[in-house]
Amino acid sequence: MKRNQALAALLLLAASCSVVSCGAEPSAQPDSTQASSPVQDTLTSAEAESNALDIAVAALPQADYGGHEFKIMDRSEQYSSVWYTYDVFSEGENGEPINDAVYQRNRILEDAVNIKIREEQSVGPTADMKKLITAGDDAYDLFTDGMSSLVSMTTGNMLYNLNDVSQLRLSEPWWDQQMRTEFNILDKLYIMTGDISIMDNEATWCILFNKTMAESFDFGDLYQTVRDGKWTLSMMQDMMKAVSSDLNGDGAVGAEDRFGYLTEAFNIYALWCGSGNKIVSLNESGLPTITMFNDRSAAIYDKVLEMQFDPNTTGIAGKNPFPGYSDLNDCFNDNRALFIYGAMSLIPDYRDSETNFGVLPAPKYDESQSQYYNTFSYCNMTGYCIPVTASDINRTGTIMEAMADISQYILTPAYYDITLKGKSVRDQESEEMIDLILATRSYDLGPIFQWGSGFSIFNSATDKKIGTFASQYEKGEKSMVKAIDKYIADISENE
Repeated sequence: MKRNQALAALLLLAASCSVVSCGAEPSAQPDSTQASSPVQDTLTSAEAESNALDIAVAALPQADYGGHEFKIMDRSEQYSSVWYTYDVFSEGENGEPINDAVYQRNRILEDAVNIKIREEQSVGPTADMKKLITAGDDAYDLFTDGMSSLVSMTTGNMLYNLNDVSQLRLSEPWWDQQMRTEFNILDKLYIMTGDISIMDNEATWCILFNKTMAESFDFGDLYQTVRDGKWTLSMMQDMMKAVSSDLNGDGAVGAEDRFGYLTEAFNIYALWCGSGNKIVSLNESGLPTITMFNDRSAAIYDKVLEMQFDPNTTGIAGKNPFPGYSDLNDCFNDNRALFIYGAMSLIPDYRDSETNFGVLPAPKYDESQSQYYNTFSYCNMTGYCIPVTASDINRTGTIMEAMADISQYILTPAYYDITLKGKSVRDQESEEMIDLILATRSYDLGPIFQWGSGFSIFNSATDKKIGTFASQYEKGEKSMVKAIDKYIADISENE
């Protein structure tokens, strides 16, 4: 297509979708304020057409790259049948919203700047890119992988500092502003996400609850509870205890019984984070600093362990009677659990389920907490990087920026409005909660960089660790400080 034909295609597709951007996160909402919903803010058709056209014109650069093959490396299905990359490349339209949005986005960009987008999938993109960069191979312009893998490449001069790529307008809303702030170590930013990807949303944690069960136990309107700032760990725990039951009468809550809460090992950290805690934060000088320990964070740790390891209320993936994650899903799908906590990628799993479910954010510790916080899978949330071997940084920056900008009108609506909101969740209140969750996503450097033993305090916790947070922290503090100091020294050497 010529340039005006590409614009027409973009306009047509944008007009058919709600014009929203959830890749870039707005500032977190206070407890008493309902998070703004794109559903409420949807533009009229005429306004959407005009807005889409204006932004499309600005987004598509005036450039001709002579048919350059723009190659991107990402995750294959051999890595994971759930967490492989499916938002980078498509061979053609097939009626699936995400696939078709990716195809349309890429065709518009290809025609606009005369390139061909190509994808190379790998079981381990980070490991493969390290080898290629070390060898000086310039085969790839861009690559993406899970956050906790990518951070291993932020030292050793392997990646471009995205702050120095002039074509990237990182302060624009199609880039994740929270990530831009909290990953900007010593003014060096090597990884970004936003509307360019849907995997940041897929990997964001949320709580699903059985609405029918909540109603039968007279728990009230949990959505309004969230709006009122009263959704807390203690409230969640009380509800867990109220619904748990030994249905088969064998004297214990087991595989055939009813649970208050279905969870996994990571959720100890996830609930602790939801109470406003971070293992490591950036200080005013842009340096990572340990912030995990105080009296409040220790009390929250104990509270979460009580909830996680109560055999009368809680079922844990990988622990009897639930060998794996699918067993948790089966239990929730069978209307035998009130809460299940996991990634938003869970939501479509219940699209065809008869279970009447809703979506909630992670609870606060108590009502005095200023806002809600939500976390994500650090292994599976993907970010984008530019290898230092990219043959033309100006070209790569231009294409990466245009891809992100265009995605806010094609890819994001396809995921957010059509796939997630339009087909999977059961009520408008859940859509509102999803908006709130994405708007209050918290970035903690500790679990991503794995400096010292900070994260292992959570990931390897047992019920016998209640009351030991202070001693565990004291034992591991020196190793954390040493690891952070080494990282600061290493990243300081980057050119």
